[in-house]
Amino acid sequence: MGFSSAVLGASQLAFRTADKPIIVAAHALRDATKTAEKWTLTGTIAGADNTVGAARGPISRVYDGYAHQGLHSRPSTNQLTWYLVLDVNTTPISFDSMILHGSNLYLDTGLTIKLQIANSADFATDLTTISTITPGANQFRFVDLDLDHVASGSRLYSAVEYVRLEFVSSATRAPRVREFWLGTQRQFEYLPNTPWDAERESSSAPQTISKSGVITAPRGMRARAERSIVLLLSTPSQIAMADSIWADSLEGTESFYWIETPGSDPKAYLMRMRGRPEYNPQLVDGMNRSWAFDVQEQNPFLALDPA
Repeated sequence: MGFSSAVLGASQLAFRTADKPIIVAAHALRDATKTAEKWTLTGTIAGADNTVGAARGPISRVYDGYAHQGLHSRPSTNQLTWYLVLDVNTTPISFDSMILHGSNLYLDTGLTIKLQIANSADFATDLTTISTITPGANQFRFVDLDLDHVASGSRLYSAVEYVRLEFVSSATRAPRVREFWLGTQRQFEYLPNTPWDAERESSSAPQTISKSGVITAPRGMRARAERSIVLLLSTPSQIAMADSIWADSLEGTESFYWIETPGSDPKAYLMRMRGRPEYNPQLVDGMNRSWAFDVQEQNPFLALDPA
């Protein structure tokens, strides 16, 4: 039947423009059955597999929910053009956003990255570009909440069977991808309840005091974002959104992206629920519910991305 698309609702886009936060927990590539996945020079499912060996850079690392610098996937050689292709025709996917987290994509200012979908394994039938990225200096992560192919507004794409990333560079390179996330936006209608800790960060420096009184504190992690989120669920749509966040994150057991200011500065924090995940939207009066949960950022930390 092939893929289809639909424009996102006007109210959802209005909340985004007003900088109401978004959580992207649904991870279509993580949950789909992958018939094939590879780095290839041809851009087709049948093309030769040029992925670095399983011990060093398997494709599964791009959808495992971890973006640590050592956990990336890459092709085996430096070339001007590379394709990361995935065949998900057994369980076609739906998504309305892309988050791409790379290691070395910022090194080439002549690089262009395209997200493309098609209705055939050779990418000849209905090949469609729905996102184009041109990395700037020092950019490690990229957020596109406006997937589109006809310049008519942000779209949800459904029943997608074949997906690829095209990397076209001005200098030969082997792109390294830490996380390639195709997900569904869960749009807040309000900011979390106050007090709201939108600037909260933590670091690790365990102190040791010697017998002579010298304090040493070996530096560990720095500038991890942490948030204590309290959501007021006062409408059926808000309750449905909270239900979806819980389900999308596999009941709080998987990572998700937290996008704090999606309208003015859509940066994505890779988060995880802290402690024992729990979904407990408590009734606070005759009609409103409240859901409170704590989240911690996964390495690498956004605050330490080069400016």
